[in-house]
Amino acid sequence: MKYLVQHFIEDSIRQRGNATAVKQGATLYTYGQIDSLSSSFENYFAGVRSQHKLVGILSRVRVEAIVAMIGALRAGLPYVPLNTFAPISWLGNIIKSAGIKILLADRHFMSTAQALREYGVETIICLDAVASEAENGHAPATTSADGLEDEVLQFSQISQHSNLHDRMQHSVSLTDTSPNMATLADDIAYVLYTSGSTGTPKGILITHRNAWTFIDWMHQEFALTPADRIFNRAPLQFDLSVFDIFTTFAAGACLVLPDMNSNNNAHDVVSLMIDEGITMVYTTPSTFISWLSKGGLERGIPSLRQIMYAGEPFPVPYLRKVMDCLPQARVSNIYGPTETNIVTYYHIHDRIPDGMESIPIGKPVHDTEAYIVDENLQSMEKGEIGEILIRGGTVFGGYFGDPERTKEKLIQSPFHSYPTLVCRTGDLGRMLPNGDIEYHGRMDNMVKTRGYRVELGEVESAISSFPGIDELAVIAHPHERYGNSIHAFIACMRSAVSEPELRKELASKLPAYMMPFEFIFMDSLPKTATGKVDRVTLSQLLRVEKR
Repeated sequence: MKYLVQHFIEDSIRQRGNATAVKQGATLYTYGQIDSLSSSFENYFAGVRSQHKLVGILSRVRVEAIVAMIGALRAGLPYVPLNTFAPISWLGNIIKSAGIKILLADRHFMSTAQALREYGVETIICLDAVASEAENGHAPATTSADGLEDEVLQFSQISQHSNLHDRMQHSVSLTDTSPNMATLADDIAYVLYTSGSTGTPKGILITHRNAWTFIDWMHQEFALTPADRIFNRAPLQFDLSVFDIFTTFAAGACLVLPDMNSNNNAHDVVSLMIDEGITMVYTTPSTFISWLSKGGLERGIPSLRQIMYAGEPFPVPYLRKVMDCLPQARVSNIYGPTETNIVTYYHIHDRIPDGMESIPIGKPVHDTEAYIVDENLQSMEKGEIGEILIRGGTVFGGYFGDPERTKEKLIQSPFHSYPTLVCRTGDLGRMLPNGDIEYHGRMDNMVKTRGYRVELGEVESAISSFPGIDELAVIAHPHERYGNSIHAFIACMRSAVSEPELRKELASKLPAYMMPFEFIFMDSLPKTATGKVDRVTLSQLLRVEKR
């Protein structure tokens, strides 16, 4: 019976062992090679599983990271893909709170990996050595920031450890029947970290059942076949990359990755998709808009049959232009917060109807239900706007180490008399007459900008630590291209604050996509009747200013 994420690739390995699974730059990797490399990591992780709860991955999307992920899954060790662009302190909070002792990193981020030892990392594995070990039989040396090669474990050492572990296992028993080593569908497959309102990242626990529901539905709905060539744009910490990797492997198709040394500018990326005969791509509206404005998308990609977008609403004027450039491709809007993987979908078959100002998020995927409720969790009539609740196989297992926040997010369903949980998305929507759901933004301060999910409270938390700031409010403003732009209103009544120094300080605390677009300095911020900062008035000021 198949019920774990890694089960998706087993048929492809057996039936298509010599077929190309990944093309990374000019290098091809067969399903058989993916299996062999994954097995080395599987054996290594199986040997250390009893001492570790999670394994961290600090890497771009590359075959070395992919086989490490598969190896961890096979060994029953959940992995944590980390944001490669985040400051060390932000990553360090994750390392420390999650208790991550083993970190896999590619050479490009080795200095960051070394710095994370301060937060608890004990073992660093250099991923760059994997491909060369498979191709040449040896691994290049890696020197740490301090010049100490023995601080970084090479893939050749992983292989030696794996072979020893294999011999020890076979000397005892060919089959491990220990119930403590079993992995179930409700066990955690991986943990995705995203912004938190307190300034502390939230660890979203994705179970095998969650990921399985997502991968299986995408495979069926979009009818992937071994002939498909999927192009990856999402980093490992984005759930979109789960489709790129595991749905592709489930179909026995080919995942196409840019060369590690490519500059990834928009024009070159579009050219690569044309040259590689890409048939499917899943990314954010901001990325498509970049390809449109800077990548020469008007050249067309004749092989492209399906494009999917997620993460933020797609401005209809830009979407129409993208569709004009890719007339043969069907467009699909995929909706779902990270906590729910995927919830609904909406296909655009031919053209966007005249007068349509926004694209619906559509109907629920299989094994999933969506409800629209008011503030009392009572069902809303069609056409009325309320919070979107989700129940089913896609709903996450909770927040890592945060049972209180989990209880707030996962609640007893108000529509069932027996114990079953629903997820409060915090998103607003309304049910259309035909059963499609239309998205109406966030209930709280969580916004999407440039394809990233950002909690405005986290930005405020970072700015508030800067000396001299008396009052502060971070406001999002709708942006046709980026979804939202972030603006910081600041009052400094005692001393002046240098904007360049503030930006420099924030760059060490926040990822670049969370940096405010502008800082607006005022003598004092407007207040409500209860003495709180009047955010509505500030939003109105932005609307007037941006006209």
